[in-house]
Formats: sequence, C-alpha cells, structure tokens
Amino acid sequence: MSATRKPSRVRALILATALTLTQLTACSGGVTKSTTDAGESPFKPRIAGGGGTIVPLTDSASQDPADASNDGRWVAYVDYVGEEKKLFLTDTKTGKVRESNVTVADWRIAISGDGSCVVFTREAKAGNFTWVWEIATDKKMRIGPTTGSWEASVSNDCQTVLFPAFKKGMLLLDRKTHTLTTVVPEDVPVMYSQISGNGQWAVYREIDSGRAALWSRATNTTTYLPFNGLANVDISTDGNTVLVSRVGKVSSVAKRAAVYDRLTKKVTLSPRPMYAEAISPDGTVVFGARNIARSITTYADDREQVERWDIRKNRITALTPVESYISGWQVAAVSNSQVVFTGVDLTLGGS
Repeated sequence: MSATRKPSRVRALILATALTLTQLTACSGGVTKSTTDAGESPFKPRIAGGGGTIVPLTDSASQDPADASNDGRWVAYVDYVGEEKKLFLTDTKTGKVRESNVTVADWRIAISGDGSCVVFTREAKAGNFTWVWEIATDKKMRIGPTTGSWEASVSNDCQTVLFPAFKKGMLLLDRKTHTLTTVVPEDVPVMYSQISGNGQWAVYREIDSGRAALWSRATNTTTYLPFNGLANVDISTDGNTVLVSRVGKVSSVAKRAAVYDRLTKKVTLSPRPMYAEAISPDGTVVFGARNIARSITTYADDREQVERWDIRKNRITALTPVESYISGWQVAAVSNSQVVFTGVDLTLGGS
C-alpha cells in the first residue's frame, strides 16, 4: 500500500557501546543527510543506557524500519524523495550515503549480514515483487516467482532469500542454483517469516493457527514450537536460538518475549513484558521496545524505550531516555551490543 502523505520527521539511529560517525556526505547519486530542516547538524553522539552511545545516522521522513549488516558498517533504510519512497544505504565507516534510485513498497527491507545486498519489495501492475540490490555492482534485479512475492529476508551471504509468494506459499530461493523450494504450502498462510543467517533455517508463524514453526532446509521438515499467537519472530545466524515475541497469558499489550533453544528445547522467558523485535546474530541478546503510557485518555504523550535483554543474565536494560525518543517499535539487531532503530528525536524538535 502506497503512502499518500509524508509522516512526521523521524530518524534512523544506531545504538552502540562504542561508535563514532563522521558527517554524512553525498555519494554515488545519493543526497546529503547531515543537517536538519533548520540547518543544524543532528549528528552528535549522545549517552545511552547501559554505558552506550546513540548516534543519529540520517534525518528521514519515513517510519519504515532500518536494517544493518552484522558488523554495523552498512545501514539500509527508506526515505522520501519528493512523494516517492526510495532505498538508501549509509556507510557508517565513511559517513557516505548511497541512493538506490528505485522506489520501494511498504514492506520490510533486509540487508545481508555481510552487507553485500539489500532485498526489498517493489509494486507493479501485476502485484508486489521481491528485488535485490547488489551493492558492489549497483545492480538491481527482480527475483522470485512471476506470480509475485514480498517482505523477503536474506542470508548473510545474499545467496538464499525467503519470501511469501502469491499463490505459491512461502518459498526459499537459492540464488546459486536458481531453484525455488517450498517451505510452506499455499493453503497455509504465514506471516513474520525470517531466515537464519546461514541460510539453513526458517522461522515463521501460521496466521490461522497462530503457531510458531521452525523449518530445516537440510531435512525439509517443520517443527512446531510451544507458542501460539501472532507476533514477531527472529532467529540467530546458526539457527539454534529462536525469538518469539509476546507470549504468555497476560494482556496482549503486556506479554513477555521468549527464546527457544533448538538443541536443548529449553524456553527462556524475558524477566518482564517487552515487545521484542530482533535477536543478535550470536543468539545471546534480544532487542525490543517498551511502551511508556503517560496518559489514560490519549496516546499523544506516550513514549517507547528501546531495550536490551541479556538472555544469559536474564536482565533487561533500557537504552534510550524516556523523554528523548519515540522509537515506533522499529528495531533491528546489529550485534549483541549494537541496534538500529527509527524514531522521532524529541531533542531536535521532531514531532
């Protein structure tokens, strides 16, 4: 669904225990993103919770989630150019921004763990289709079935892509062999799908049953996890640790997150409710957001804090100040110490 108007100004940010960033400059057809509308530079690292720093990366008008490579160098995000939404890539080492020069639809984007490609969805008269942007060659190409597909996730090496496909179920594309494998048949609608970084596992939730499922590429078999309900899922690079958001019997806005150990079958619940969004590639840390309701009559004054759940210590740490950010629930793990999120930065007068 295409946006008809721009939302309020938001910013893609990266949160890290230690990170520096130079001023952003134009590169490869990109645009300069280093100043606010008032001409003031917002790119000043600030102290975050847990001893980290918050580094604003771009002044964006899109509330779509950003994504980052596993080393935190490459951050992909969506922004408006005129009335069109375009895909951008920030190099946090040099501070340079690249524009893909292609429009994107309102579906999740994903960058490979090695930063070599970004997968995204584009609209066409025949429907939605998955595309890949190969960063080194700047080549953009449509991939997947001719019936259409959307909201893809991608392996670390960009060679395996997972996506729901129109009239095809959920498919896995091997870009080396150009083969498609059916992960879920057409008669089982799914959502919140994610491929592991090594390309060998897929986790998803069935819409009708609400069950969370884990699929093995090696055996082409599916294991159902001990969770029900429709909410976000994620998976570690090796496929051994699965994140399932919003589980338990408490109210829908106050449910806990859970991680499932594939090897031991152990389930660990977060020590308190949190809306979990992403698990770190090594499977040791979960990032998410918590809504801070400040009024019983309106949502206008509510805030969201980005949080970090250390699974081994079973401890949650708030990373963003309550009075400074509205995260919008868009959080993506980079490593066990870095996270990218989009949100309004109230310290800069955003609204």
